[in-house]
Amino acid sequence: MPLKACLNCKMISDSPKCPNCGGEEFTQEWSGEVLVFNPEASSIAKLIGARVPGRYAVRLR
Repeated sequence: MPLKACLNCKMISDSPKCPNCGGEEFTQEWSGEVLVFNPEASSIAKLIGARVPGRYAVRLR
């Protein structure tokens, strides 16, 4: 199954429901990615609203 990015929070996943926000709308057209390992200590994670570790798309189309 191809990876897709959540239209709500930009988390990259292959599951039918987003593990970060619970959204169900995805796109396969995304570019760039940010890896979040420790969302509590990461200023980038706070900026993008990441609550769980994972891969996040930089840009969605």
